[in-house]
Amino acid sequence: MAPTKTSNRRPVDRDLSPDFSAITLGKHALRHGAFAEGRGLQLGASTALLMIHQVCEALVPVLIGVGIDKAIGPSDLGALFWILGGLAGLFLMLTYSWRHGYRLTNRVYGFGDHSLRQMVIAKVLDPRATGKQFGAGRTLNIATSDTAITAGLSWVVSQMSASLAALVTAATSLLLISWQLGLLVLVATAVFLVLMHFITAPLERRTHLQQERAAEATGLATDLVTGLRVLQGLGATRTATERYKETSRASLQAALGTAKSEALFSTVTLGLSAMFLAAITWVAASMTLAGEISIGQLVTVVGLAQFIQEPLSSLAYYPAALAQKRAAAKRIVALLNTEVDADAPEPATDSTPTGPAAFHELLVRGEGSHPDIRLLPGSITGLRTDARSSRELTLLLAGRADDSSQRVQINGVPAAACGLAALRSMVFVSDHDAAIFTGSIRENLHAQAPLDTVLGATGLAEISAKLPLGLDARVGEQGSALSGGQRQRLLLARALHQPQPVIVLVDPTTALDSVSEARIAAALNGPGSVALLIISDSPLLLGACDTVIDTVSLHTAGVNP
Repeated sequence: MAPTKTSNRRPVDRDLSPDFSAITLGKHALRHGAFAEGRGLQLGASTALLMIHQVCEALVPVLIGVGIDKAIGPSDLGALFWILGGLAGLFLMLTYSWRHGYRLTNRVYGFGDHSLRQMVIAKVLDPRATGKQFGAGRTLNIATSDTAITAGLSWVVSQMSASLAALVTAATSLLLISWQLGLLVLVATAVFLVLMHFITAPLERRTHLQQERAAEATGLATDLVTGLRVLQGLGATRTATERYKETSRASLQAALGTAKSEALFSTVTLGLSAMFLAAITWVAASMTLAGEISIGQLVTVVGLAQFIQEPLSSLAYYPAALAQKRAAAKRIVALLNTEVDADAPEPATDSTPTGPAAFHELLVRGEGSHPDIRLLPGSITGLRTDARSSRELTLLLAGRADDSSQRVQINGVPAAACGLAALRSMVFVSDHDAAIFTGSIRENLHAQAPLDTVLGATGLAEISAKLPLGLDARVGEQGSALSGGQRQRLLLARALHQPQPVIVLVDPTTALDSVSEARIAAALNGPGSVALLIISDSPLLLGACDTVIDTVSLHTAGVNP
């Protein structure tokens, strides 16, 4: 029996078309990921907390040195308790600030990554976007890897600020102990950063090259997998394989080059840090032997010299990290700046239909020798046509193709004049290879109304009854836990449950056996308020239709009048 509609319909999902002006008018993808939508205040708070953490860590060796001079040396038990209490307070403060600073920075990073990814996805789904220079694989890489890298600016900002705070605290402490030691640290820091700048330059270049090569390899792999059947049909799998091997080797060479640069960077950093620590220790020990500084101050100097190795190394690496994020941000901006088709329909800004309020008739005017297709409420129309014509028709009914000739009309009004929102509120097109979302069967159906009718009509009820979790059973990534027949039953049930008054099914039973196909055909044959258009060459499905339009033989026949 044809599925019946209830008044409890879920609203048609509206098109998400955010304002891209903040991104596309300049090089602001980095700033958007870290500071937009209120993330700037959170990043400021997290940066302040991480700076407090580093300052407290730098003060630990200072307080230990004071304890040696003021408590342990003179054997002052009271002073020792005060020093221990101060150390406990420092550790409480640095633990608290690190925990909450890390949490806030991670929050800014996560939401920034999500915001950038949503903008990329919305741009890709914009029906006006052409995206000629971006394939599916490259777009996937931008929407996953590049958005995460760009949003990582929040970590660069917070950790670089914390490193600077640590160096300032350490240098100030050393200046208070001995201006010679403080000056030595400042000069050595400047020299260290200059040297590391020249070392990180090739690392920046190779990191950028690695990102580009990895993006190319990922994009090519995705595109090849997507078009594997076409390649097999053309006999081009060997050529495609060789092309992927070349791209993969180039990506590997770029990755090895980056690894070599990173190894050189780490080696030089550790070597210079060890030399810096040895020089500071030698000077401090000489001053202690000369009586210029105390034993406690010597301990403080050595502790600070060890402590500042990590902030120094971090500061030296930040230019390379920032260059990596700039490169990723440029790719995001390039995608968001892709031109839109001026002739394409404007994306809907809300879910309110702008066309006819009620459905009485949908007409698709034929071209050439192809007849018109007229869909009426409660009718089941079958269409037997070639693959090319089927694809053109489904793109037209889904609003994904230009309809300047006004072939599609709803209640006598051209769909192009009604707008994309009106068309999609009236027509739902279900391809036989539509996407299965990761989650449960129930979540894929997105059910807010009774499912008994569509579950029975498609046989999905029988399948779900055998599963331990029933409708809550997980379907896996892209429906990997389902067989081909189960996938088609799920897609058919989801299509029949849609609120639109016109439902288009494209080869809905190709993966089912003849017995299951006959049951579905019998269940679809009955009264209802929905206009079904079934595009198929299955005799069983076409036999269940009220009208069959055969464009292959250019003949129209009435069945079951």
